[in-house]
Amino acid sequence: MNYCLVSSGFQLLNVYEYSKVNHIKTKFFALYDTHTEKLQISNTSNYLKIQSLVLIQRKKIKTYFSLLLIFFNKRVNSFIIGHLEDNHMLFASKIVKSQKFILVDDGMSTLKNYNRYFDQKKRKIKYPKELFFFSIFNLGNNKYCSKNELKHILKTKKSISNEVFFIGQPMEKLFGVSNYYLTLEKIIDLNPNMIYIPHRRDSYQKLKYIKESLGIRVFNIDEIIELFLIKSTSIPKKVISFYSTSLITLKILFKEQIDFNYVNKNRFLSSELIETFEKLNIKNEL
Repeated sequence: MNYCLVSSGFQLLNVYEYSKVNHIKTKFFALYDTHTEKLQISNTSNYLKIQSLVLIQRKKIKTYFSLLLIFFNKRVNSFIIGHLEDNHMLFASKIVKSQKFILVDDGMSTLKNYNRYFDQKKRKIKYPKELFFFSIFNLGNNKYCSKNELKHILKTKKSISNEVFFIGQPMEKLFGVSNYYLTLEKIIDLNPNMIYIPHRRDSYQKLKYIKESLGIRVFNIDEIIELFLIKSTSIPKKVISFYSTSLITLKILFKEQIDFNYVNKNRFLSSELIETFEKLNIKNEL
C-alpha cells in the first residue's frame, strides 16, 4: 500500500495522476484549515472517485497527535506529500516507514523546493534523504524527477465562450493595495468581459471592492479551477493570472483552445519562470 498526505485539491489531483501513471493503489489523507479548503478537496476527491480519503483538520498540537496515530511506524511502499515546507507533512515523513518518498506540485513552490532540497545541510536534517519529484515543470533528466503530463485527467473538446477569466492571487502585500487594484483596472480595460475567480485566501472585503468599486464580475467556485473547467461544457477564450500554476496546468489540459497570459507587474517574476511561460506560449498581458 502507498500513502499520501496533501493539503489542497491541486495536490490531490497530482497524487491521483502519479498513482495512475505508476499503477499503484494509494490511501489518501488530506489536511485542511478552512471550510473552503475542505470543500475543494472533497469536490476533487468526489470527481476523481477516490474512496479512501481521510480528512484531518489542522488544530495546532492536536494535529501532530492525529498524525502519530495514523503514520507512526506505518510501513508503506511509497509516501507522497504535497509540499516540501509543510511542517505537518515533514513530521509525517519522519515517522512513517516508507521505501520511497515523492513530492508532487503545489504551485510555483516546486521550482524553489527543487533547488532547496539539494542544499545538503537542510536535506540531512529536515527533508527525506531520498525524495522523488513528480512535476509539471521541466526539472531535469535525472533519477530524482519525472514529468507530470496530466494524461489521466479527463479532457474533451469544449465550446469557447467570449469570457475572460482572471485567476486571483493574494498579491496586495507584494504590490501594495493601490498598485494591485490599479493593475486590475488596466487588465479590465483590455478585457471588458473579464470575470474574477477568487483565490481561497481572498477576503470578503477584497472581493466586495473588486465587485462594487472596480465593476468586475466575481465568480466564486467551490473547487479548483482545473476541475471546474474540466467539468464545464464551455471554457473561456482567455485565462489571465499573475503567476498562478493554473496557467501551466490548464495549458497542458486545454492546449491551444484557450489563450493564457501572465502579468509581470514591476518585473517581479524570475527569469526561470518567465522562460517556462514563454516555452508554453503563455504571454505577458501587460
